[in-house]
Amino acid sequence: MGKGIPIHVLGTSFTIQTDESPEYVRTLVDYVTDKITVLEKSISTKDTVRLALLASILITDELFKERQLPGSTISEDGERIGHLTDHIIARLNDALDGHAGNGS
Repeated sequence: MGKGIPIHVLGTSFTIQTDESPEYVRTLVDYVTDKITVLEKSISTKDTVRLALLASILITDELFKERQLPGSTISEDGERIGHLTDHIIARLNDALDGHAGNGS
């Protein structure tokens, strides 16, 4: 497995193991954080699990719509993206489970 990269999202910090570059992972985390920020401004919940789930649904919607565009190469990388996404979601779930009782 690759190197450990620290992640900080929704007041939760953890480290993921990946072969991806730290810059790439930071780009992903920044993208997710931006989605969460938009959601925080448009809905009234401060529940971090709901915010994370809504952000993941919005990002998945973007992915699915991009896959449908003519000439899109995303569908060719779909399996790899799926595995990476599953890994990231599992790590987020583990981190959020530790914070489920914090009253957010």
